[in-house]
Amino acid sequence: MTVDLSVSTSSVPLSHRRRRLEAPELVFGVLLLLGAGIVLARTRGLSFYEDDWDFVLDRRGMSPSVLLRPHGPHLSLVPILIYKALLHTLGGGSYLPFRLLSVFDLLLVAGLLGLVARAWWGRWWSLAPVLLLVTLGQGGASALFSFQCGYAIATAAGLVALLCVVRGGRRDNILACAALIVSLSSASQGAGFTVGAAVILVTGRHPRRRAWVVVVPTILYALWYLKYGHQFSETHLALWHTTPVYEFQSLAATLGTLLGVSRLSPAAVVEMTYGYPLAIAALAAAGYSYWRGWRPQPLFCGVAATLVVLWFAVAVSDTTEFFRPPNTPRYVETNALLVMVCLVTAIPRPRLPPWGSRVVVLILSVVAVANTTQYQQSWVYMLYSGLFSRAELGALLIMRGVVRPSFKPAVTNRDPGGLSGGVDAASFFIAYDSFGIVSDSPAQILGQREVVRDTVDGELARGEVSLTAAAATSTSTSTTVAKPPAVLGGTARTLRGCLLLRRATSVVGTPAGRYWLRASGREPLTIAMGRFGSVDSVALGAVPAGATAIVSIAHDHAPWVRWRMRLSGAGARVCAVSSG
Repeated sequence: MTVDLSVSTSSVPLSHRRRRLEAPELVFGVLLLLGAGIVLARTRGLSFYEDDWDFVLDRRGMSPSVLLRPHGPHLSLVPILIYKALLHTLGGGSYLPFRLLSVFDLLLVAGLLGLVARAWWGRWWSLAPVLLLVTLGQGGASALFSFQCGYAIATAAGLVALLCVVRGGRRDNILACAALIVSLSSASQGAGFTVGAAVILVTGRHPRRRAWVVVVPTILYALWYLKYGHQFSETHLALWHTTPVYEFQSLAATLGTLLGVSRLSPAAVVEMTYGYPLAIAALAAAGYSYWRGWRPQPLFCGVAATLVVLWFAVAVSDTTEFFRPPNTPRYVETNALLVMVCLVTAIPRPRLPPWGSRVVVLILSVVAVANTTQYQQSWVYMLYSGLFSRAELGALLIMRGVVRPSFKPAVTNRDPGGLSGGVDAASFFIAYDSFGIVSDSPAQILGQREVVRDTVDGELARGEVSLTAAAATSTSTSTTVAKPPAVLGGTARTLRGCLLLRRATSVVGTPAGRYWLRASGREPLTIAMGRFGSVDSVALGAVPAGATAIVSIAHDHAPWVRWRMRLSGAGARVCAVSSG
C-alpha cells in the first residue's frame, strides 16, 4: 500500500490543521538554520584567505578597470561590489561580516533548491535535497569561503533565469534576462546558464521572439570579454578530447558526495571509487527511461546543458598551471545543487508506505551526519592558514616604516595558503589605514604556536635584519663600541667593550642596532637568530674563519620584544657598535 505525503485536512480540527500545515515549512526553516549554524561554527577563527586579497587590497577605487578586470578568468563585478560595501561600511578589522556572507551564500542556494524541489516533490520530500546540500561537508572549501559568493550568486541567479525562461511570461523574460546578466557578472558559471537558457528557448515556444533574453546578456559579456577578459583566458581547446572522461568523473564525484560514499582524501580531493558505479547507474537509468518513453522536462534540459557546459569549460582549463581536477571540492556545492535539480525534475515524487518513509529518513540522517563531518578538513586547513596570515600581517605592522613598499611575505611550506605571496606592504598599509585588516598584535603573536612564531621571525629577518661583510679586521675608527650585548646562554668575557665567546655555542641578546662580529682564525662563526620564536628560527648566515661582518637590526614598532643571536664558533668576538 502506498501513501500520499500531502496532508488531508477534511477531518482535522482547524488548530491542528494549521500546525500540520506549517510543519514542513518549520522543518525547512530548521534545515536552513542548521546550515547557517554549521557554517558559523566552521568559520570561527578564519580570516582573509588566498583569493580574498585581490578584492581586499587590489581593487581600490571605482574605475572600470578596477570593477571589470577579471579575477582569474571570471568577471567578478558583483562580488567585488559586495566586498567593497562590506569593507567600507563594516571595515575589515573583524572577519564576522564575511562569515555571515558565507552563511548568506549557503542560505541562498539551499533556499532556492528547496523552492524548486517543492514544485516537483511537494512540501515534505523537497526537504531531502535541502538536507543533503546544507550538510555537504565535502564542499566546505566553497561553503566556508566568503570569496565564493561569486559562485553562489552566479548559480542562484542562473537557476532563477532558467525557471523564468521555462515560465515564459513577459515579466519572466525580463527577469530571466536580468538574472543572466547578474550570473555572468558574478562568475563564469553564468556562461553555462546562458547556454542552458538557450536550450530551453530553442526547445520551447516562440524561440525567435524570445531570443533577446539570451542575446542581450551574451552581447554584454562578449563586449566585456573583448575589452578585459580575453588576455586572462585559461581555456585550452586542444584539451577537448579529455572532456567526456572529465564530465563522467565530475558526475561520479558529485553523486558520491551526495550519497555520502565519497569522502575527502588526505590530498583534499573527493574520492571517486564508489562514485563511478553510481554515475554508470544514473546514466543507464536515464537511457533506459528515455527508451521506455520518458521525456525530460524543459528545466531538466536547461540544467543538464548547464552542467555539460560548466564541466566542459573546466576540463579544457585543467592544465598543469591551472590544476582543476574533476573531484576538486571547489565545485562540489554548485554541481550538487544542479544535479539535485535534475533529479527532482526527472524522478516523480516518491510515494512510499510509512515504514519506507522512515527508512529513507534514517538513511538521509546517516548520510547527513557523515557528510557534516567532512567540513572538518576544510576548516582545519583554512584555520591553520589564517593563523599564519594574521601573524604575518602583524609582522608587517611591526616593520612599518622599515620595509620597502614592494616587500611581500614569502611563500613557505609552513603556510598552506594564507597570503600566498600576493600581499605587498604598500597595498596592505593603505587598506589597513582605510578600513582595517584582521592582524595579530605583538602580544597575540607571542601567544601563537612555535611554528607560527618562527615564520614571523623569518619575515622580520627578511625585512629588517642584514648580514654584510666588513672590510676591517677590527672595529674601525668610524664606529664606537657601545655597551656589550647581554649573554643569555653560554659563557663569554668582556674584552675592550666586546664579548669574547668561550664556548662553541653562545646566545646573546641583540636589540635593534649594529653588531660587529669577528670569527676566530680556527673556525667559521655561524649565526642564527630568533625573536618571537625559537632562538634558531632564522639561519642568518656564517662568517668565514678570521673574517668580520656587520649584523644590522632596524628599529621597529615592537622594541620590547628583542632579538636573540645564537653564535656557534668558540673564540669569536661580538661588539655592539654605533656610528661615530
